[in-house]
Amino acid sequence: MHLSSEEHSGYALFVLVMVFLITYLILTFYNPELVQRKVHGHATGENDQIVTMLWALAISLLVLFLLGVLAYAFSCYQ
Repeated sequence: MHLSSEEHSGYALFVLVMVFLITYLILTFYNPELVQRKVHGHATGENDQIVTMLWALAISLLVLFLLGVLAYAFSCYQ
């Protein structure tokens, strides 16, 4: 099955949004120290929404890149 570039970008955007939402919810729920608000260098326990969104975006882009590499690698064998 061959897809056009428009279909590829649509699927990529869908995967990016879904992975972003899942990652954002996981980071919000578990609230690791890297996404907690810091006062004078110490974590307060509150979730910093902007930092959480940035981490979720970075993780989502990394996952999308890795999926693209895997898709390219396996498409060479067809």
